[in-house]
Amino acid sequence: MSIFSGVIAALAGKGFRAQMDTGRTGFMPALIALGLTVPLYLFCAYGAAQNSGVEPGISAPVLTVILTMTVFTAPMVIYLISYLISAPERFRPWMIVRSWAVFGLAIIMALGFALFLGGLAPFKLAYAIALVGYIASLLVDIRLAQTAAQMNPVAAVLIGCAIAIASLLVMLAGFASVAGY
Repeated sequence: MSIFSGVIAALAGKGFRAQMDTGRTGFMPALIALGLTVPLYLFCAYGAAQNSGVEPGISAPVLTVILTMTVFTAPMVIYLISYLISAPERFRPWMIVRSWAVFGLAIIMALGFALFLGGLAPFKLAYAIALVGYIASLLVDIRLAQTAAQMNPVAAVLIGCAIAIASLLVMLAGFASVAGY
């Protein structure tokens, strides 16, 4: 069983449950992987700050808290949706696959900034990789709502957008509170 082949199978709409552990024993490793996206995002933020040459107006611990809240907003939305549709059994597989997919995307984004910080690529490439990674996360949320949560295409688009909007709102609220708004 390979975790990322399970993610690919879920995105392709094939039998992902046979490819990865979507049971209770697979939940905690997926949650840890989701948590590990936070330092990867912090690394990306550090790379972006290095390009600007401007001292960040937010401390690393505060940014860590804001990013952690942002990253864990999606599981809360997924949990809420699973119970609103009276299908709580869909939560765990959906959450597990999404966690590993987002972790994989965060690795790719961090690699882009590693190339930039190592002087091997321009900032524009690192930024483009991060932007494509963010857009890909929206598409992953839409597709996983279809495959892992068994939603129709219209509902999947709405759910994917709801996850993205909720995460952005949490992030913006965090930044606004630091700025004193």
